[in-house]
Amino acid sequence: MDILMIFIEMMIALLLYNSLFNKGKTDKLLNYSLIIAICSVLFYTFNKSNGIFVYIFLLVAEIIAVAYVDKKNNNLVLIEVFISVIISFIIQSFAMVVVFLITGKTKEYRIIHFLLYAFSILLIIISMRKNNKLKKIDFEGYIEDNLLISNINLNIFMFFMILKLIYDSGNIGNNI
Repeated sequence: MDILMIFIEMMIALLLYNSLFNKGKTDKLLNYSLIIAICSVLFYTFNKSNGIFVYIFLLVAEIIAVAYVDKKNNNLVLIEVFISVIISFIIQSFAMVVVFLITGKTKEYRIIHFLLYAFSILLIIISMRKNNKLKKIDFEGYIEDNLLISNINLNIFMFFMILKLIYDSGNIGNNI
């Protein structure tokens, strides 16, 4: 069950990337699924040894594989995936806060937390599809033109990654 949750969480973040930066094209979803399946099995296998190292290593491997599939520059895909992961971290944090405010507990209700996260990301993907039909927004061109965004995104990514890793490691008690 854990490996399925890891796969779904990683796939949702990559679907968000696809929606934001590839205009929701569905021709590469099978390749993305294979990449995510390999990364989720490796993460599940090696997560117990050193979670931070495994997460960062697999994220970089995923970025390189996605860049190869999309035939894009590795640095551009790095920034685009970081933006998607940052949005995912923010939504996961928000879902955790909502579950905590309603129930007073967090770890016992991980399924509710996960469902809120998945539902929120799917709403973003659907709204991006409808928005792209109305307006032609090119996030990829904007990111390519502005290098300052990469520095800001890297710092935000590190902040939310540290929060997520502390939460997942169990160092934060059940009552925040």
